Amino acid sequence: MSQIACNIVDSGSYRALSHFISTSEWNHEEVMKLTRSAAIKLLGPGGSIIFDETGQQKYGPDSVGVSIQYLGVIGDTCAAQGGVFASYCLDNVSALIDYRLFLTESWINNHKNAFLFDTASLQRQANVQIKQVSCCTGISSGSRHLG
Repeated sequence: MSQIACNIVDSGSYRALSHFISTSEWNHEEVMKLTRSAAIKLLGPGGSIIFDETGQQKYGPDSVGVSIQYLGVIGDTCAAQGGVFASYCLDNVSALIDYRLFLTESWINNHKNAFLFDTASLQRQANVQIKQVSCCTGISSGSRHLG
């Protein structure tokens, strides 16, 4: 976040930016909707959506979604957090247009703060991607060429 603070004119200090992002009430779905629209407008029509599931090893239990799961980057199981990301790509340029944190069933069933999340939305990673396709393209199934 310090890189962001350095590159935004009149953003104040790193601490002020961190406080703003951490405590402000904002709807992430609306932010991603605006981001998708801006990405397609900026990069142009005719691009593709690429989905990527990725994980990050974690060393403590406090981050949301951390559970013992397979992490491809290390080739073994460990405490990790997983997410599914969607990028809009055209030629050799891409932009992040959607992201979803993957909550494992073991995390939902065992974490003290799991009650804060909608357990009915617990889905396998492939289902998360299907939901992203619907969100990013406005269609519920199949494929569509954007533009």
